[in-house]
Amino acid sequence: MIDFETLATTPDAVAVSLGAVIFSPSFKGDGIITTLNYDDHPLPFSVEFHLEEQLRRGRRVSGDTLRWWMQQPPEARKVFASDQQLFLQPALGLFNRWLPETSQGFDLWANGADFDIPILLSLYEIAGVVPVHKFYQHRCFRTLKELHPKLYEAAKKKHQNPVKHDALQDALWQARVAVDILRKVA
Repeated sequence: MIDFETLATTPDAVAVSLGAVIFSPSFKGDGIITTLNYDDHPLPFSVEFHLEEQLRRGRRVSGDTLRWWMQQPPEARKVFASDQQLFLQPALGLFNRWLPETSQGFDLWANGADFDIPILLSLYEIAGVVPVHKFYQHRCFRTLKELHPKLYEAAKKKHQNPVKHDALQDALWQARVAVDILRKVA
């Protein structure tokens, strides 16, 4: 499961951060791998992007999204004060190296076929980085929720997201909810 935090809602949005987790309904517990470490890249995956680089490359910022961010709690907004921001090419290279080691045989899930994955693909394109995942691996968490609304509501109540609008925390929460739904429909 991937989740982006951005400064707009279009595929060319400035990406603030990316969180990603590996999950499967067949894994024990909550279905998420959080304890392994591959190639010095811990699980789960999290990266914060260099904002100025994206602005120079013409990525989009929306006034509405900026106003929305200003209304979010401080723990969600702390990402803007980070000194750990990476340029796109190294950040996406780290993500690519993380994916093959940990996601062989898995699909790339996101909350919406028209948000996270198009943003990821657009970032790959402008950074000149080739994605290691294929289009047929893309899966939509929003569709899963819509197909099983009662299961979604039950799973949503069961799992708490400690920091909404933190890319990693959102990815973890979405994956836990997806696992619950997938275990019940399997």
